[in-house]
Amino acid sequence: MNPESLASESTLVHRHEVRTGDVNEVRKHLGRLYRADIDVRILDPMRARAGTTRPGLLHRRIDAGAFSLEDVRHGGQAETRADDVPGVVVLWTVGGQVDNSVNDAVGAAGPGDVVLGSAGNADVVLRTRDPLLKTAVLDQDLLDRVAADSTAMRLKPVRFTSITPRGPESAAAWIKVRRFVEETVLADEEVATPLVIASAARLLAATTLAVFPNTASEADDAESGADLSHHPALVRRAVGYIEEHASDDIGVVDIAAAVYVTPRALQYMFRRHLDTTPMAYLRRVRLDHVHRALREGTRDADTVTAIAARWGFAHTGRFAVLYRETFGQSPHVTLRQ
Repeated sequence: MNPESLASESTLVHRHEVRTGDVNEVRKHLGRLYRADIDVRILDPMRARAGTTRPGLLHRRIDAGAFSLEDVRHGGQAETRADDVPGVVVLWTVGGQVDNSVNDAVGAAGPGDVVLGSAGNADVVLRTRDPLLKTAVLDQDLLDRVAADSTAMRLKPVRFTSITPRGPESAAAWIKVRRFVEETVLADEEVATPLVIASAARLLAATTLAVFPNTASEADDAESGADLSHHPALVRRAVGYIEEHASDDIGVVDIAAAVYVTPRALQYMFRRHLDTTPMAYLRRVRLDHVHRALREGTRDADTVTAIAARWGFAHTGRFAVLYRETFGQSPHVTLRQ
């Protein structure tokens, strides 16, 4: 079968599908996607004798900027080798078997298991048998920034110290988050606004960092912001930056850089002077924008889902609870009024 490719016209989310039974096409396709030299060999003797008429790869991919989600399946047994693969690839084995090595680490995954298929600029070997995989591909820069945001460390590369999750509960949490991103965020064009896509990217990255041991979670950063406690002017500048850039994809690292302090110092100042965190303050500012837009909107031209998504709130149920707790009524009531 010749390879077929389908791509959406969306400027935010691009969907691709490739079906091919030609091993050479498989090599080219995977090399193009992962920006690496990739070699694929068929290990099943019957299929190997059949030359390039198998493995019958089906590869679906959703590109969303700093991350991608994939569905991959093929029949039989195969070995895939790649050198210096950029980015981090998380594999969720829905069916079949995967045995893999990433640099010097070795892993195995059967149905329901999660494992790192690549850990950033890694040499990878995958041996698969009738796999049905759901993956997430994360940019290294995304992981670095989320790690800096969540740990209040200075921005620096994150390295994973294990390719297996901390435990089965962690793996289940990662699967739940991936399902949410695919089935809720990326499935609805009305929801998939720039801020929601950016929030989904951060959620996937943060979950991956929480699930797999890494240098950010294990680091003991000794920086302290205590010497900045007498500078409320910096807090006002940070608040001004948040309010001015609330519609942008910003995090703790961006806010700290704007006022020339470390992320840890920024967290300390917000706790001391505002009794909150920078990201909680940003969320409240965005919620205020939603409230204003609902009050000014019309039922015929606007929807709660679209307005909330515009300001980064993808999960309508959680958003409705937060809105009611903050403003004392349903967002639908505000829009009707």
